Amino acid sequence: MKGDLGSGLADRWNDLRNDPSAAPADFAPVLRILADAGLVKGDEEALTTLQVGPFRVAATPYETATKDFVDVLLPSLIVGLGDGMPVHGAVAGTLAGATRCFINALRCGVVFGRSPVDRLRWAVLMHIKQRRPTVAETASAFAEEPVTEAVEWLEAASLIRRNPDGTLESLA
Repeated sequence: MKGDLGSGLADRWNDLRNDPSAAPADFAPVLRILADAGLVKGDEEALTTLQVGPFRVAATPYETATKDFVDVLLPSLIVGLGDGMPVHGAVAGTLAGATRCFINALRCGVVFGRSPVDRLRWAVLMHIKQRRPTVAETASAFAEEPVTEAVEWLEAASLIRRNPDGTLESLA
């Protein structure tokens, strides 16, 4: 996303959801989480007045990962949201939670990229975070995808664990 991230996220919501209701200010909570982690920066005046200013990805060692998150992983979650979910509900719930999860994964040294394998791993992690399913339930949610390999990779990366009852739990 070039330019202001808030505008870019609103445009992606409006395009992907075929719903012109999103405005840049709607994504302020997600951008604030990223700003607090030092991954994006904004206009100082806009930050102090709590307005959504021109937020951009910060030049950090995680710049590429942050761009991948904003350009690919967050929009993939927008596509997967249930029909009729309002932008405010999505931001306050799924998207803010995913943003915190992304930051926790970075702190663990795990980076998801743009590749199909990384996008699947990310989607499986978000599925597990939201539902606490079994491996079989996760596999059925991602028909014809190599879910078992994604689950094994997420376990090896210490992002999920198997509970004694067979459910999977996100640690990120």
